[in-house]
Amino acid sequence: MTRLTGRFQYCVRLAMLLGLCLAGLAQEKTSPPAGPQVKRLTVSAAVPQPAVDFLAEEPVIDGRLDEKVQMLPRRPFAFQVKMNSASPDTAADFRLAYGAGFLYVFIEVQSDQLICRDRGYQNGDGFILFLGRPRSDGQPVEESYLLAYHPTGRPERPFAQIVWRRNQDWPFSPLGERSAFHVLAEKGRIGFEALLRWEDVVPHHPWLSDDLGFNLVLAKAYGQTDVNYLTLSLKPVPGPEAFETYSRLTFSPATLASGVQSAIVLERHHLTAGQTLRVRIAAASAAPGPEQLNFSFWSGEGFRLLSQAVSLDLKQGLSVDEAILDTSGLATGGYSLRWESRARASSGRAGITVLPPFDAAAGEKELSDVASRISPGSAH
Repeated sequence: MTRLTGRFQYCVRLAMLLGLCLAGLAQEKTSPPAGPQVKRLTVSAAVPQPAVDFLAEEPVIDGRLDEKVQMLPRRPFAFQVKMNSASPDTAADFRLAYGAGFLYVFIEVQSDQLICRDRGYQNGDGFILFLGRPRSDGQPVEESYLLAYHPTGRPERPFAQIVWRRNQDWPFSPLGERSAFHVLAEKGRIGFEALLRWEDVVPHHPWLSDDLGFNLVLAKAYGQTDVNYLTLSLKPVPGPEAFETYSRLTFSPATLASGVQSAIVLERHHLTAGQTLRVRIAAASAAPGPEQLNFSFWSGEGFRLLSQAVSLDLKQGLSVDEAILDTSGLATGGYSLRWESRARASSGRAGITVLPPFDAAAGEKELSDVASRISPGSAH
C-alpha cells in the first residue's frame, strides 16, 4: 500500500503542476505565477547534439568526474519546474557517454547541501532516467523504462537504483549488481554518477537499434518539503507521463585503438523446450580478424549446464551478426545465460525461461470434449 500511495501522491503533484505548465510559460514574461512555476531554460532539441561519445574504458563510479571523462560536453536541461515559486533556481547540467556494455550519466548540481528524502527521485535529491524505443509516428515509445536513482541516507544501502516502471508495470526492482550509482557532495557541488548496464534495459543497445528515446529528470530538494525539477523534455499532461516525452539520442561510432569489444541482445527471453535461441551480436574491432564468444547456461543453483562457442569474422569498425544457440539439453525452468569474449574484454548475462511444450491442437480437442460440462465462458 505504501508504493501505491506514494505513486498516487506523485501523480496528484504532477497533475497540479503540469496543469499550470502552459500558464506558467505564458506568464513568465509578465508576472510571477502563484504556486508551481515552469521556466523554459533552453530550446528542447528533438535530437540533442552532439552525439553521445563512446568510451573504450569504464569510468570509476564515485561521484567525481574522472580525468578521461572531463572532455565530455556539458548538456543543459531545457525546463525548470518549481513546486514553490519562492525556491531558488537550480543550476545543473549533465554529461553522457556510452560503451559496449553501458550508458554513462553524470549530473552536476551547484549546491552546498545534499538532502535525502524518501523516494528522492520524486521528492529530491535524485533523478529519473527514461529510456524507450522511438516510433516513427511520434506516438509513445515501446519497450519503455523509468529508472529511479537517489541517495537513501542509510549506511547499509546509501544509494538506490531501481526499475520504477517497465512498460505498464511498476516492479520497483533493483537494477543488476553490475550497474553502479554514487552521489558525492563536496566544494559547493553535488555529483550524481551512474553507469547503467545495457543488460538491465533489454532490448536497448545503440549498436543494435536505430536510436534511443531519452529523458532525464533531476529532482532537487529545498527546505522541508519543496522540490525543483529540471528536465530535458516536458509535456503538459497530468501524471508521470509528463516526463515520458523524449528526445532521440544518437551515438558516435565506436573507435578502439586495440582489441575488440562486443555486445549481444537475445531475440527473446522465453522459449519452449527444444527451441533454439537466436542471439544478435555486435562487435567493434580495431582491426579485421577472428573473434570468439563463449556462451554458457547456468542453473538457479549455480551449476553450469551447457557451453557453446560462436566464432566471428570481424571487419575493422563495427560488425553485426547473428548466432543460434542450442538449448535442447535444458529442461523447463529458469536459467542464466552468461557470455564473454575470448580475451574477456566483454561479458554479460541475461535471464531466460524454458517453458514446457504446448500442443495447441491437442489442447483445443481436450477443451471441446468437456465443453458440455463447463460454462460457456470457460469453453470459449
